[in-house]
Amino acid sequence: MTVVPFVRPPQPAPGLTIALRRDLRTGLTGAGMVRGWTGDPVAALLAARAAWRKSAPLAIAPPPEAYGDAAAAGDFSGALLAADISPRAVDIEVDEAVLAAGSLVGVERLRARGFGIALSVRADCPLPLGGRARGLFTEIVMPAPTRLDPFMGLDEGDDRPLARRLHAARASGLIVTATGVGDAGWGKALAAAGFDRGEF
Repeated sequence: MTVVPFVRPPQPAPGLTIALRRDLRTGLTGAGMVRGWTGDPVAALLAARAAWRKSAPLAIAPPPEAYGDAAAAGDFSGALLAADISPRAVDIEVDEAVLAAGSLVGVERLRARGFGIALSVRADCPLPLGGRARGLFTEIVMPAPTRLDPFMGLDEGDDRPLARRLHAARASGLIVTATGVGDAGWGKALAAAGFDRGEF
């Protein structure tokens, strides 16, 4: 008798979702953001990848311990590679406040291994975006401005921190993603102001 092993694909963890990040000009999916997971980020990515039916990369925001120093980032990237997760298939989203309070060496290690790095921007923009920092990031992620706010992307002389961050990212050729985009109409307004993607 021949026994054929049946390998069950990883099942999405309870609560795990994939938020679409759409190109604001074309409406096509630019990436998926893994949300609602707990535990191991590599396991979460594997479960999300099993449910993801698009060719666009997945993004995940691991805990700061995964990228806080070079050794941790090396272990994390090694675990991703050992799980057969290609650097082209995943973007690592890192918290600006964590980097501002620590070091960029962990992010440098991940970037050297070929992973895309998305900087999740804080309202006070505590991390200076000099040439070294801009070279590490592939994407800037920030909350979409509210409809009641005089829109920060229209005036290059706007000295608010998020407005300066938006202009610096655009000047560096980084993808600029807005989270919390309410609807397609607001997405079009964000596109006109220079945002590339929106998470709906």
